[in-house]
Amino acid sequence: MLTSSYRRALLPLFLVIFIDSFGFGLVIPVMAHLLIEPNHPFFPNLSPAAINILFTAVIALSPLAMLISHPVIGSCSDKWGRKITIAACLMASVIGFLLPLLGVRFHLFSLIVLGRFIAGFGAGSQPIAQAAVIDASKQNHKTFNLSLIAFAMTLAMILGPLLGGILSDPKWNPRFDNATPFAFAFLLSLINLFLLWRWFQEPHDKTQGDHVSWRDIAKTITKLAETGVVRRLLTVFFLYEFAWSLYFQSIPLWLMERYQLSASTLSWFLTGIGFWMSLGLTLILKMLMRAFSTVRLILYSLLIAGLAIFFSALFSIISLQWITAILIAIATGIAYPCLLTLLSDKTNQLKQGWIMGTASALLAGSWLISGLLSSLLYNLHATLPLYLAFAGYGVAAVLFKKANLLPPLKKGSRAPQL
Repeated sequence: MLTSSYRRALLPLFLVIFIDSFGFGLVIPVMAHLLIEPNHPFFPNLSPAAINILFTAVIALSPLAMLISHPVIGSCSDKWGRKITIAACLMASVIGFLLPLLGVRFHLFSLIVLGRFIAGFGAGSQPIAQAAVIDASKQNHKTFNLSLIAFAMTLAMILGPLLGGILSDPKWNPRFDNATPFAFAFLLSLINLFLLWRWFQEPHDKTQGDHVSWRDIAKTITKLAETGVVRRLLTVFFLYEFAWSLYFQSIPLWLMERYQLSASTLSWFLTGIGFWMSLGLTLILKMLMRAFSTVRLILYSLLIAGLAIFFSALFSIISLQWITAILIAIATGIAYPCLLTLLSDKTNQLKQGWIMGTASALLAGSWLISGLLSSLLYNLHATLPLYLAFAGYGVAAVLFKKANLLPPLKKGSRAPQL
């Protein structure tokens, strides 16, 4: 039986994990309202190509800030402890949502840009919050709390674009506008900061060990490169994340310009992706692991996601976009924890935090690169980002197949619920 004080200590940490993922999905429908839809309020004289670049550049600001902040936040956690570090990141989130709110109200796009960067810096606290959950967990509750981390992240993937679309649409409420989603996230971050400071007590008998500097990452990758399988797995993980993020960041442009989807409809599309991915991460993965090894699940997932994107680009049928999005989301959701499982299993001789930190840096880097590329490729040809995403999944599948992971993992081996 969980005590009320124990639940109170963990609640703000789960809320931190939720907000870090929530903010990314929240902003996409809002930026579509502000930049892409007809009669958008900002830069009406810019060409569509320039608007596309601006849209994806703003979306890419958060991964850029996360990439920069990861070693800094780890160092702060080592020096001052997790509670103060997470609180400082929450303050960055508060400011990161307040500035776009003011930017929309006073028609200052520079505040929106600055706010997105600051919010991304604050989102770099997610690995620290996850480590704090594990440290604060009682031994017999650790597995359950790890599943709650996965639940918080996937719930954020669903609610982020959904609330971004609803709260910015006056059809739901005449008082709603493009500033309302930022106001909601601002208040949520403030509440989270208050709960963290009041309820979370950092264990004094724990060493932090969260610091993963760029020098550490370089040394880790160099050492891991001695093992061909791990080197290939890291490459597969990067290509997989690059392909997925390229699809996710280019599909709003594809849907809104090719099919004239509104920003509100786009938010439902992205919400559906979050819903099906959450099923892939949890129920579907659990069922499939009874029949397939982790190795086979990764290979099949990469192939299915790649083929689904290929058909999405090949056929201009709007209903097919919804169907392929389901397959892509489920396959991507299954591959993520399975790949992290293999990375963890093959690096037992090293600190697990180091390899997870390296994977986190590769993830942020892949989202940054794909975000910058998506609009440039889209302006050359609308289907180029999708075909490149298909190629990314395909190359990842080939490299994974050539890794010769024998003997395969036992059927039913559990992947971490991350």
